[in-house]
Amino acid sequence: MADDGPPRRGRGPAPGWTTPGEVTARIAAALDSGALLREESTTPGKFPWRLPLRGPSPRDLLEALPRTREWVAAWDRVAAGPGLSLEWKRLGGRAVGISEVPSALTIATLDDAARLARRSDVVTVFRASRSLLESRRPALLAWADAHPALAVRLASEPAPGAAERSALTALLAVVDWFEAHPASGLHLRQVDIPGIGTKFLEEHRGVLATMLDLAVPGAVVDAEATGLRGFARRYGLRDAEDVLVRIRLLDPTLAPWPGAVDLALGPAALAALPCLPRRVVVTENRVNFLTLPALAGTLALFGAGYGFSALQGVAWLRETPVLYWGDIDTHGFAILDQLRGNGIDARSLLMDLETLLAHRHQWVREDAPTAARLSRLDPEEAALYRELVENRYGERVRLEQERIGFTWVRERLVAATSGW
Repeated sequence: MADDGPPRRGRGPAPGWTTPGEVTARIAAALDSGALLREESTTPGKFPWRLPLRGPSPRDLLEALPRTREWVAAWDRVAAGPGLSLEWKRLGGRAVGISEVPSALTIATLDDAARLARRSDVVTVFRASRSLLESRRPALLAWADAHPALAVRLASEPAPGAAERSALTALLAVVDWFEAHPASGLHLRQVDIPGIGTKFLEEHRGVLATMLDLAVPGAVVDAEATGLRGFARRYGLRDAEDVLVRIRLLDPTLAPWPGAVDLALGPAALAALPCLPRRVVVTENRVNFLTLPALAGTLALFGAGYGFSALQGVAWLRETPVLYWGDIDTHGFAILDQLRGNGIDARSLLMDLETLLAHRHQWVREDAPTAARLSRLDPEEAALYRELVENRYGERVRLEQERIGFTWVRERLVAATSGW
């Protein structure tokens, strides 16, 4: 028989044996993450909860008897707590006789588990938050049960400037305000709730959106607006990011009054321009926007990258020829694709292979190129986009629109708009 070395006589449990510390840490983690708190609303639930224990083998009774005794004693002390009990199994043989060691710990209730892990406060706060929601907004109980850790955090967090009120209570006051002021048309800054500032509202837009969708379905004004950027439009507020659109009238005869050729208009005002242009040029660079040459019947629009939602209500823009001038890089074509996806049938300008190759000395590297599938590019645009994605002309090639020679720009802009 092989020699397995001297008996193990060190103190503490042998590797692989389940310790009370491991079990309490597991329970604490399950409470902190909220996983165990869901037992409050789960039927049938986890409790009584049986936790199998890995312990000594019959051989350990011979070679590690002191460790075995310490391990058994440690679990005996645990089982002395309320609601805790041990299951035992027999070990032994001819050499040591028959002995019993713990094989499982059974925890009777959630309270017993929380007490063992020293997390009773977590259970208390969660129950208090559910009780508050049940009395104020029963529709939000499903939210609390789905996100128990978040409910505990909000119920434990004091609202700014009101230590006697929790963040959860403050959020319920905000929900009440939206129910009482549907489609208010106000800026978020104008939402006036005693003791609740704009910063609190901005920081909690995500959870507020979930609460409003569940508790006040009538608060949803624009169901297509989603995410943090769509919060204002979704709930009938005025979106500060989409309020103004910058335009230049490259033909002074289009001005609503003499000299008014560089304007920032809200979408409604843009939609109601008294003199409509024959064509529109959209550019993403401010300097280019400001230096576009005079063109009869033409309006220049300063783009906003991937933000064209403000233009959706401008009906005449969908019926007017549009030229889009962006960077020659992967995101430039992605923005063009998105613009078309907003119902604007734009033609690209200065985003062709000839322009790219003629300005090779002006190339820079694109920081974070995209390889998204773009379905709205014409064949020539799609070919150049694919070549940029595949690094056909070099690693992450990018030609920014402001690096193109102005004479080149003017000639091609005039050519693109003549007779159109």
